[in-house]
Amino acid sequence: MSESGRVSEFSAVDRAPDPTFAIRFMETARAQPGFRACKAEVLRALRLTAGSVAADVGCGFGTDAAEMAVLVAPGGTVHGIDGSEAMIQAARERHAHPGLSFQVGDVQALPFPDGVLDACRADTVLQHVSDPGRTLAEMARAVRPGGRVAGFELDLETQVVDNPNRGLTRKIVTTAADSIANGWAGRQLARRYKDAGLGDVTCSPHAFVADFAMFQLAFQFVVAHLCASGDVDEEEAERWWSDLREAERSGRFLSAITAFVVAGTKPA
Repeated sequence: MSESGRVSEFSAVDRAPDPTFAIRFMETARAQPGFRACKAEVLRALRLTAGSVAADVGCGFGTDAAEMAVLVAPGGTVHGIDGSEAMIQAARERHAHPGLSFQVGDVQALPFPDGVLDACRADTVLQHVSDPGRTLAEMARAVRPGGRVAGFELDLETQVVDNPNRGLTRKIVTTAADSIANGWAGRQLARRYKDAGLGDVTCSPHAFVADFAMFQLAFQFVVAHLCASGDVDEEEAERWWSDLREAERSGRFLSAITAFVVAGTKPA
């Protein structure tokens, strides 16, 4: 992993030392079966049909929006919105579908009039924005009465990994959760949907395992930062990684995290 790569940079991808890290990270995340299961549940919760008009807020490189576009055809439209020019460029290069468009936009000031969308989603976006409530309020505003809002968020402090050094593991997990804008986004999601005025809110927790490659991408910089700041001894950190690498080699590595899939309906 690039030394510059860190999840905390996802709120400003284009200003990161290595903007492509976010794409590599997202591609690795999508390879995790549990991550894909959450996305499939969100897609079902949107209740898209032919002719629907929908938006994917924080669309990244556009794969979710492209899947939505298939469900709204013929005659439907899907708008992918992301604050990163690098992400939008990648989305346009990867996906071409009738009724599918991508544009750079502020996820806290969506470029839609009131009530024009049938559905709106945001997956693992609210954990990276400064004001999650504002983003959800914007999504609810843009959806018509009876329309659907859905998404999922990870709760970073629910990250578990099997390592004999419990104290250091706790410190690393807590530091990772505190390093992004909203590490508790998962546990807050259902409440935020209700605060945005959405009704019939459902909340489905998913604990899913992640492979060693995913874990490394998420935590390598966090551990390096703790060592550089003097908060963690480098030899202790290397033993921690060594234990995990040995667990991976022997087929005993285990890491998991909790995600919360939430959906709601805008009242009539």
